[in-house]
Amino acid sequence: MNQHEVRALLESLEFEPPLYRDVVMLLLLTGQRKSCVFSMEWREIDHQRGVWIIPTSKIKLKKPHAVPLTKEVMAILERRSHEAVQGDKYVFPAERSHSGHITENAGKGSFCYRITERAGLLSPEKSATEDNVAIMTYGELSPAGV
Repeated sequence: MNQHEVRALLESLEFEPPLYRDVVMLLLLTGQRKSCVFSMEWREIDHQRGVWIIPTSKIKLKKPHAVPLTKEVMAILERRSHEAVQGDKYVFPAERSHSGHITENAGKGSFCYRITERAGLLSPEKSATEDNVAIMTYGELSPAGV
């Protein structure tokens, strides 16, 4: 993403509820898969060491994956923990979801689509040679044109 696109994305996030703003920021700051971030559990966070341990049940590895957490991520997690209902399993809970955590439905009704459209990042005309990142309607970050 170029500087203008990053600024537009961050400005677009300001119009979102804290839950969606926080999940998108964790996606950007950790670089982890959407499914892992959406299903992040409080028990996976080591607050003392500032590490997120993603269990093998969520990834295609034989060992758990340790993700170092920046001070920005830790601040988001701290805020979310203060807003959490006692007993919440997930960092990003959703009462109406069968999984218990937020999910992303593809299409125009999704929060990722809403955010990227507002930021002007849903441009299918961008060429694969441009220095940018297209945020697809299904919410994954991927190199433009891929």
